[in-house]
Amino acid sequence: MRMYQRELEAFLKYFRLQHSQSDHSQMAYRQDISAFLNYCQDLGINHLDEVQEVMVYDYLTALQKEHNLSAKTINRKNSACRSFYKYLNLFHQHQTNPFALIRQFKEAQTLPKVLSVDEILIILDSFEDTPKGQRDQLMVELLYGAGLRVSEAVSLKIADIDFKQRLLSITGKGQKHRYVPVYIDLMDRLQHYLETTRLEYIKESDPGFVFLNRFGRPMSSRSLQMICQQAGLQANIQGVVHPHMLRHSFATHLLDNGADLILVQELLGHENLSTTQIYTQVSIESLQRVYDQTHPRALKAED
Repeated sequence: MRMYQRELEAFLKYFRLQHSQSDHSQMAYRQDISAFLNYCQDLGINHLDEVQEVMVYDYLTALQKEHNLSAKTINRKNSACRSFYKYLNLFHQHQTNPFALIRQFKEAQTLPKVLSVDEILIILDSFEDTPKGQRDQLMVELLYGAGLRVSEAVSLKIADIDFKQRLLSITGKGQKHRYVPVYIDLMDRLQHYLETTRLEYIKESDPGFVFLNRFGRPMSSRSLQMICQQAGLQANIQGVVHPHMLRHSFATHLLDNGADLILVQELLGHENLSTTQIYTQVSIESLQRVYDQTHPRALKAED
């Protein structure tokens, strides 16, 4: 539907300002809404107010059955189109929103994959003692040591660091602000990096971000993803290591060692406690595994 391209571009700008979306989320929303507009065009629909709820349900169901998309992906597409309609209602005098009453598809709960403490140490030891290696190692350790999202790590500024209190001032999803403590050794190396290695990355002007690329600009989320993946390969870790796996490991290891769930929620910047509770399941599975592998009666039963 070419007639809605201008509205789509305006919506994406508006939504990014309202929700502080990442580039990845913006791209996903663009693709999701564009796909639905193409679907409407194929049906001969010229105006989105003509779309009925049953058409939306048929569209989403077809995505699941014919394209074998996961419930999580379909729910994202549903959310993207519902938000687009809300925007049209608010700013373009559209009268309907056929996505408003569509229920979420039930998602299968999958437990996050975590690394062991030993695997974390092997990964951190895999970096070379070069300016690039020192920078990359510090970025990866911040993901685990502070439980940062990849976008939070690459957008961290020097002004966000309180060296005296050992705190990072983090602005996360939805502009939600939180303070995250950092252990002494990591903070000391962060300060040393800023006073030495980082200076080699500054070009004409200093943008103030902690981590800079070879052009003197802030590191991208994609670059940090590649650094994690390469570090995992270098450390011979089974499976692909991604930034969020280090954040998962941060939360799980805290709970394993007795941290309060509410505290972990605050450190992660989760709005809902239910999002954090999935890590308790990981911890329970870990406890059960250790129990089965170490308790004499459990070992005897296996024999």
